[in-house]
Amino acid sequence: MLTSFFDLLFYGPLSILKRIWVQLILLALMFGFGTIIFMYFQGLPALTAFLGSVSTITTIGIYAPDITHMVPTEQVLLIIMFIVSVGLAASIVQSTVTTAVSRDILREQLVRRRIARLRSHVVVAGYSYLGKYVAEGLARMKIEDRVIIVKDVSLVKSLQSAGLLAVYAPTEAAYEVLNEIKIQNASSLICTYEDDGDNLLMAMNAKKLNKDIKVVMVAQDKDIVESAKAVGVDIVIPVYDIIAQILALSAASDKVAGTFLTSELKTMYLAEFKIDSQYEQRLPEETTNRDPKDSSLSISEAVMLVRNNKIVCNLDGYEPKAGDSIFTISSHKISENLQNVVSPADDM
Repeated sequence: MLTSFFDLLFYGPLSILKRIWVQLILLALMFGFGTIIFMYFQGLPALTAFLGSVSTITTIGIYAPDITHMVPTEQVLLIIMFIVSVGLAASIVQSTVTTAVSRDILREQLVRRRIARLRSHVVVAGYSYLGKYVAEGLARMKIEDRVIIVKDVSLVKSLQSAGLLAVYAPTEAAYEVLNEIKIQNASSLICTYEDDGDNLLMAMNAKKLNKDIKVVMVAQDKDIVESAKAVGVDIVIPVYDIIAQILALSAASDKVAGTFLTSELKTMYLAEFKIDSQYEQRLPEETTNRDPKDSSLSISEAVMLVRNNKIVCNLDGYEPKAGDSIFTISSHKISENLQNVVSPADDM
């Protein structure tokens, strides 16, 4: 809270200054322009001429030369100076008031300051569809230091209002925005854009700025996987290929709980079997002397057991009980055999 207070105290005026710095420079030039006019036409010393210029432009009126004796050139130059200065003053007032009452501008400054202080944070590029679920997944994992890059300005405002660290950046400005959010200090970048080219561009620029960063990206086209790995992407996930695999397996078995990314295991999947209260009655008699290698029994194939919301990986000495969930690495044929021993898991 104390840090946020000092950020507000410092970056509030700074946000105003960033909006009016051009007008302030032009106004200073007008002061200098008036000083030169008074020095040349009125013969005043530099400091006196500057005082006269400031007092005239600000309408204080300490110095007021007789305009009836001015040469036409001086009159024209002063008219130009007055018109420009009044316009600049009005612009400065308008920008100051707008910035002071606009929460969006100040919020953006505070967000960028918070990002600059982050270390080992996770950056999510893209927030439509998949990116949204990735960010929510990180939140469930208690990973609070996450920065979201979006291409929709209106979406940035809503995310910032919700307290998220979101910044706007079109894809072509990937290098600039990654540098601005200190990708050099980040631990991971997750690219979730719908366009594979956008993901590749973001990944390549991230690796250029931080060669040690872990880059994960999704690919709509599975043929782009090798290209992505060639430019340094650590993990490439062909989304549609995996979804198609899960759908196909689910059509063959109602026990699919997960699938594998490696091509060597594409014919296998993680299956869940729920142990119900009738398990003992259905257990075949020969199971008491069963061969441990017999794939028709879920226990011999089990890789994990979940009991009372606790995961058990070492199953030595464990006997299934009603309510347990057994996870196995299975094929369609194995699942068909196992359902004679345990009941199907609930739909996931």
